Amino acid sequence: MHGTNGWAELRDLDTLVINPAEGARETFHYPGYDYPGMATLTAALDAFASAIRGEQAFPVRPDEIEHATQILEAIIVSAETGKWISIH
Repeated sequence: MHGTNGWAELRDLDTLVINPAEGARETFHYPGYDYPGMATLTAALDAFASAIRGEQAFPVRPDEIEHATQILEAIIVSAETGKWISIH
């Protein structure tokens, strides 16, 4: 990810590199893919598996998933056009 204040990069699922425009580059290693987002991804996949087996409802409602998708789509369109995008 690049921005006006520097860039960040994920490498091989276990390394995060942050290179600020001013200051020293920092590299963080998460051995065994134990990086911060993994617990969230694992929980989401476990919840999905439980839902399709009929054991429990998925913790995120369909309308919440749709809204999150609209937000991501708006981010893409905004980045491409440079315009504000309204979400309803």
